[in-house]
Amino acid sequence: MTGPSTSNSVIYDLAKNPITFDFAHFLAYARLCFAIAGKDPIFYLSLFADSWRNDTPRELEYSLDDRIWGLHNLITPICSVTPAIIGYSVSLDERGRLSDRTDELMVECDGGVYSIQALIPTFRKAGFDPHLFAAPQVARQYAERILSTRPDPVLVSIRQSSFQSTRNIPRSFLTALIDRLMDLGRSVFVIPDQETDSIRRDLPPEVVFVDEASFNLPLRLALHEQAPVSICSASGPTSFISLAISKPSLVVVHPTNPEVSVSRPEYLSRQGWEVGADQPLPWTPENQIWLWDPDVSATFACSAAQSLW
Repeated sequence: MTGPSTSNSVIYDLAKNPITFDFAHFLAYARLCFAIAGKDPIFYLSLFADSWRNDTPRELEYSLDDRIWGLHNLITPICSVTPAIIGYSVSLDERGRLSDRTDELMVECDGGVYSIQALIPTFRKAGFDPHLFAAPQVARQYAERILSTRPDPVLVSIRQSSFQSTRNIPRSFLTALIDRLMDLGRSVFVIPDQETDSIRRDLPPEVVFVDEASFNLPLRLALHEQAPVSICSASGPTSFISLAISKPSLVVVHPTNPEVSVSRPEYLSRQGWEVGADQPLPWTPENQIWLWDPDVSATFACSAAQSLW
């Protein structure tokens, strides 16, 4: 018995492109390109990691170990939850760029096509659903077991990174959010940020921390797929989760931050976001609500979540 085959090929070159969740946008873009060409939207992926991009302040701080960690704990796990990818290779040596593949159609990530700005017009031209991620069945079963240990679960995933900490959700919002959810009789499950452990401080002992999901991307996805609703900060993981095939219910808080150039309302508008809209992208489903007020209260966020559970 043989699996599917394809002449569609995709290249993601880390000498030109970031080791970030923007990779998820590029995979959606590539899949839509094949749909536009009238091809079955499955493909073989080549990851080139023999050299590395150094364009952003964060990239300039990366060591080689940081980059290898990102490759194997972010990029390849995203591949593992992308059913459209029927095979992939990782080349850590420039000789890996030599290939005997003779593909009819190739999509390469070059010139910023990993951005939402590139994905939106491609989606409109394709008329094809861009949602493409799905957790493996084993991960979904594990997530279901975790969430079933408490009644009426709500999943919380809040940015508390050591990098650009001005983008983090205020501690006061987090504590008020958890208190309000518990007052409403919900069990709170928290996925901590993998870069810092400070989120645990002074939170109620009833809160369940799912530490494994901080480092296990398929499990993180599965938890969001299985949870009745998740409350998340606008971040790379949330952008990835929002492209899940199952379209999990999300309340997304604090999408803008005037202190960070890529989080300013004017930048997001140029990228194609409908800033201020509950569903700000043309493929955002009604059960994913974005709250744009930078001073949004925990009570209001919980009310939005109540409308979904």
